[in-house]
Amino acid sequence: MFQTKLSSPFQVRQFASDFLSRFQTLDVLVLNAGVFGLEFRLTDEDQLDETFQVNYLSQVYLASLLKGAMSKTLKPRLVSVSAESHRCSIFPLKLDRKRSQRQLTFQIF
Repeated sequence: MFQTKLSSPFQVRQFASDFLSRFQTLDVLVLNAGVFGLEFRLTDEDQLDETFQVNYLSQVYLASLLKGAMSKTLKPRLVSVSAESHRCSIFPLKLDRKRSQRQLTFQIF
């Protein structure tokens, strides 16, 4: 079993390295990690918001590190799962009517 701490890019890189040292190919990669409701805090390594690091950056980074192994399989699959936690968030939303009624502008304070 492989485990990693997604709030650490170094550990994500180490995870990928460990995986690739044991396996040459990867048929399916499911990106399903996520945290919700954490207090704002910066990661130790790169001073980014921990929630952003875990929910987005590390998952994209891991997929990019394992892309080569996935490209060696006949039918690779990448599955990215998301949640509907954003529905619980409260933030100001403004419709910018000058551009288009379909384009939304978010203002996050």
